[in-house]
Amino acid sequence: MASQSSPTSQNAGGGKAGDVRQYSNAAQFPVAPSFSIGEIVYVYLNNQAQPDGPLVVIAIEEGNMYRLKWQSNGAEYFCLVSENLLYRPGYPRLAAFLSSDPGLCSFKQFRRLHARVLLSKQDAIVELQEQLDDLDSQEPTAYFLHTLRQDRNTSRRALLSNISEQLTEYNTLLQSFYWHLERKRPRESQLQSISNWLEGNKPMVEAESSAYLDWEDLGSPHNPSDHGGLESVLERYSVRLQKTRVGGIFRTERDLEKSTDKHVFHFSSDRVATISRFITAICAVSTLTVPIAVLYTITSMEWRLGVVTAFTVVFAASLCMTQTRNFEIFSATAAYCAVMVVFVANLPA
Repeated sequence: MASQSSPTSQNAGGGKAGDVRQYSNAAQFPVAPSFSIGEIVYVYLNNQAQPDGPLVVIAIEEGNMYRLKWQSNGAEYFCLVSENLLYRPGYPRLAAFLSSDPGLCSFKQFRRLHARVLLSKQDAIVELQEQLDDLDSQEPTAYFLHTLRQDRNTSRRALLSNISEQLTEYNTLLQSFYWHLERKRPRESQLQSISNWLEGNKPMVEAESSAYLDWEDLGSPHNPSDHGGLESVLERYSVRLQKTRVGGIFRTERDLEKSTDKHVFHFSSDRVATISRFITAICAVSTLTVPIAVLYTITSMEWRLGVVTAFTVVFAASLCMTQTRNFEIFSATAAYCAVMVVFVANLPA
């Protein structure tokens, strides 16, 4: 941190201590490089649509500036950090793409295989249960069925131990399967983005790319509880406005550094949420203040009731843009309409 010493301070010899002026360009904290020496990378050159390479990292200089060497002819190339080196094509680059944003992190859930394994486990436990029932019915000493500590039937003890292990595995699989079923399906825009990237980059061989063909079986992280229709609209328009000045409010410098691919656009979910809250606040205030001002200028009762009806519809529609359940929309709309009706009743004729 830059500092400035006091101009009145003195050293041991009585002379004035040296001043340290504030730096115009403060240094940055050193950070670990993203790539290591000897690693093969690709990089965009001269604004090309596709990355060029392969190149080998031969040195990492101050500020994480990379000195590269072409594998084809051995020529050296000096790469700045701002040029964003890329991971090698294939699974390394696919993993980097999927982990770059939670909205793009989708994986196959194998619901059908979960159900198939559960059916197999279920049948095995049913068979063990039948074996236990047979042992109990064929027990020659009835007293052993009334005690567990003194039960000398070793076959029953071993069978119960096996049942316990099978039930533990079955319950774990069942809980995992139900957890996958409760997860929300990725939004259509997220799945389309993944499909577009896979189609444009082909990171996997054709036989292994079938995992992302069945969209119904893909799962993603849970969406935020307050992520509603308004956030989806803002995200869609942020992509359309990415090349304009307005599009800059939806992303940060860190989002710009995530990818140099012109077809990939990252936006800040925090900024989208902030803009959504701001718009929601404006709508909440407008649906209360605007009808009050309009009702004061109207003397006809029929027109007043028409204004109340129109703004009640607007209020209910605005609630649909948020993550609100049906009964909450009904309750809030009924309360809003009641307030408006009471206000109209108290207005002078």
